[in-house]
Amino acid sequence: MEGGIGLRPGERAVILGIGNELRRDDGLGVVLARRLKDELPVLEGGSAPENLLGEILDLGPNVVVIVDAVDFGGRPGEIRKIEREEVEGLGFSTHGPSILPLVDFLEREGIRTVILGVQPEDIRFGTGLSPKVQEAISDLEEMLRSSQIP
Repeated sequence: MEGGIGLRPGERAVILGIGNELRRDDGLGVVLARRLKDELPVLEGGSAPENLLGEILDLGPNVVVIVDAVDFGGRPGEIRKIEREEVEGLGFSTHGPSILPLVDFLEREGIRTVILGVQPEDIRFGTGLSPKVQEAISDLEEMLRSSQIP
């Protein structure tokens, strides 16, 4: 992914990994959150990230980085920054019809959102991630660690 995640100097960020681990690649956000939990401020949103709104507000971030499987028609494992205007037309995995209400709520609270989507290869029922999505998680880990998230 070109251009990084777009954190501004001095911003406090929280990473919100969302998805359903029982739908293979759809679980990538949760897997990423678990891998980073001892190093960065992360939350596991699972398939109902809206349930964590209180925890997000308690952490007091300026920005929430949402990581999810998103069918944007790319190559499996491709990482893309998703603009807010694109959210309505894209397939956000198996949880809820849209993450827009979550994004809208955060923005009304003065919290900027950055959405990082990874193109899934397989979201059928089952466990385990495809090799391309596993590579994408490693790339995201490196990207998020190097973004100097406080």
